[in-house]
Amino acid sequence: MAYQGINTGSVPNDGTGDTLQAGAVKINANFTEVYDTLGDSGVIGNAELSQVSCTGIITASSFVGDLNANSLSQGTIPNGRFPATIPGDLSGNAATATQFFDSVLVGGVPFNGGSSINLPGVNTQGDQDTTGNAATATQLAASINIGGVSFDGSASIDLPGVNTAGNQDTSGTATVATRVSDTTAPSTATDAGTAGEVRYDGSYIYVCVATDTWVRAALSTW
Repeated sequence: MAYQGINTGSVPNDGTGDTLQAGAVKINANFTEVYDTLGDSGVIGNAELSQVSCTGIITASSFVGDLNANSLSQGTIPNGRFPATIPGDLSGNAATATQFFDSVLVGGVPFNGGSSINLPGVNTQGDQDTTGNAATATQLAASINIGGVSFDGSASIDLPGVNTAGNQDTSGTATVATRVSDTTAPSTATDAGTAGEVRYDGSYIYVCVATDTWVRAALSTW
């Protein structure tokens, strides 16, 4: 209903204004709308916000009943009670909350964010039910290289220069380190050998100075 003003006439008692009854009807209609909008059971002050359309800031010392709003962007609501589902954006302590309203299960253990928890089979004794082949996997999903040899966990591998014939590319002094052996002394100066190899027997020490090229020196006491 639109506001109803009382016609008071142009000058006193000119007979052009509303009668006393007509003015009283308008007054009652106006107050009825005010109470219906801002009141609750005939009591001013217990208004539901759903009955009020407004912009700006609403200030109240307390709220009675549920508070429904499409968007709450700032400030606090003392003693406010919210419905189970709140539409729109909500700001407040959501970014700094230290505990969930309802607990959730993490690995079968209730967790609400208020304190740390232990997970059986993870950081305490027990077992975790898992899906997939994590508990029984015998092979990697993707192969990796170890010493240049492809490895997926399904079988052992041999590494050249480690447990089988061949060489490993290395850094540091390993690439020039002298190899000393007391077996298979070269029988001639052109026996197979790699530069840097050192071998010995009871009479000589042999040094490979170039590929398949050996020199030797006699051993003696002093």
